[in-house]
Amino acid sequence: MTCPDCARLLEEVRRLTQENAELRRRFAAYENAYTPPSQRAYQTRIHTNSSARRYPGRPRGHPGRTRPRPRPDVVKSPERRERCKG
Repeated sequence: MTCPDCARLLEEVRRLTQENAELRRRFAAYENAYTPPSQRAYQTRIHTNSSARRYPGRPRGHPGRTRPRPRPDVVKSPERRERCKG
C-alpha cells in the first residue's frame, strides 16, 4: 500500500509520460525540414487524378484578350541637329 499522495504523484507521472510520448510523436513530423516530399508523414496536396497532366495558363480554346495600346498624350518631334563640319 502506498500513501494517497504517492498514488496521486505516480498517476500524474504516468499521465505526463503518455503526454510526452504523444507530443514527441507529433513533433517528429516537423523536426526535419529537409525531408523529401515522398517521405513526409502528412501530404500537403491532395491529387484527385494523378494521371491527368496540368498545363499552366489558360485552357485550350479560350478566347484571347489583348490589351489596347495606349495612345500618347503629347507627340514630340525629334530635334534636328546640324552636322559637324569636320
